Amino acid sequence: MKRTLTFLMTALFLCVGMTVKAQTFPETSTAEAPKYYTIASFNRGGYLTNVGEGKSVEHVATTKGSIWYFTKADENGGLHFCNYEGGYLAADKTISETAGTWYVLANGVNTEGVSISSTNPISDGSCIDANNYNTGVGAWHPSASDWHGTTWVFAEVTDFSVIFNVDEAKAAAKAELDVLASETAIYPDAASAKANIDAVQAEGTSAEQLVAAIDAVNQCVVDYKNAAYQALEGKYFTFATPARPNGFMKLEGNRVIGLAEASSPAAVWQFVHADNAVKVFNPYTGKYLGEPGDNSAEVPVTANAEDAAAYQLVINDKAEKAEAKIKFTSNGKSVHMAGGSVLVRWNDGGASEWTVAEISEFSGIASLHKAAALAAVEAYSALPEIFETAAAKEAINAVSATDWSAFAAIDEAAGQAIPTGIFAFQATSGDNHRDSVWVSANMETSKAIGAVELDENGHWTLKPANGGTFYIYNVKNSLYMGNPGGTILVFTLPRKS
Repeated sequence: MKRTLTFLMTALFLCVGMTVKAQTFPETSTAEAPKYYTIASFNRGGYLTNVGEGKSVEHVATTKGSIWYFTKADENGGLHFCNYEGGYLAADKTISETAGTWYVLANGVNTEGVSISSTNPISDGSCIDANNYNTGVGAWHPSASDWHGTTWVFAEVTDFSVIFNVDEAKAAAKAELDVLASETAIYPDAASAKANIDAVQAEGTSAEQLVAAIDAVNQCVVDYKNAAYQALEGKYFTFATPARPNGFMKLEGNRVIGLAEASSPAAVWQFVHADNAVKVFNPYTGKYLGEPGDNSAEVPVTANAEDAAAYQLVINDKAEKAEAKIKFTSNGKSVHMAGGSVLVRWNDGGASEWTVAEISEFSGIASLHKAAALAAVEAYSALPEIFETAAAKEAINAVSATDWSAFAAIDEAAGQAIPTGIFAFQATSGDNHRDSVWVSANMETSKAIGAVELDENGHWTLKPANGGTFYIYNVKNSLYMGNPGGTILVFTLPRKS
């Protein structure tokens, strides 16, 4: 099955072929020397068109999938409908590798065209009909009320340029470039890409030559996007949607949440170029956005670049805010800051409008991160015999960098407050009304449990995390304390009242 390339076409069926005779019947041919036709609905507009393997044939404007040739199926006039894109019109009216047998018959009601039936002679009213009178768009189905069905007009294709119109393809590609270039933070001036489009010329007038030219035109757009995506690498950005008060995208743990302002390095993002797409990377945490799943489900996060979703940066022509021009779209699914300030999959519109702003100077966020680290270290003063807070605060205050390196320097300084020894944690009130239990690791159940006796499974250490926080790490089993979903827990201490 050939891959379908869809592009905008406005040609009407009366333009395809120079002459349309009343009740034109198609001639059979072969795959080696096909004789092509379009099959147009006389009274509803549109064409019988291949829209993809396993999908219903639909009533749409002309594309490559609208071109058919016919081979002999039986001695009673039966035909196999063979599509230019590959595949056949099957008995269930889908495109398939298995051909159905169809009959083109005189339409007893409308002499301007013919009927298409799966039976011969017609005995059960099973002619192909179009089911949407108003728009002419919809799946085909047998007509139960009128055996004549839709009146169809077969027209031999004598001028492929009407269907594969290179000039129209060029105009559509340039229009797309104009829209993309309107977002100058991501896409550059499109003059050179337009010049490349103008330089494309068809080598002849055959269908294959015209299609090759149109493919070359569309490749110019792909090349333009790839160059723009590659130019984004190494730069830093914030993503925000003005439709939400907490609209800045921040990675926290293994989920993306919203912030009122970009006050954390975890709210700073980068793009990693993939073929004709980008992967959305959080350099502070070292994680990527995953593939959006079900509608309204949270967008997953992954530390594995191979599992990261490939996003297109699409101009949002439905944006309600003039400054919010971008949609992050992977496989047609957009990301959206939900009302609960979490990032979810969204089909369209509303809060899936995003602004993408480049950051070249980090002094503001660095100052806020330094203040957050100082507050975290100050909270450790609740346990002065364990945490060394004075030296850590002095080291944090000494950090003066205002570029990206400031964040690692602040975290390293805050980490000086975290002790490196081995500890045992004792709860003052445990299960079964025991006065005290030790926090221990049970490797059979993969849970932290309360143990009456202390052994090596109850030996823990603290490891610095980001911003003065820490992980709890089991020395004996080389595992972090985490939640039931598998996320490593990050701990902070409350401020002293």
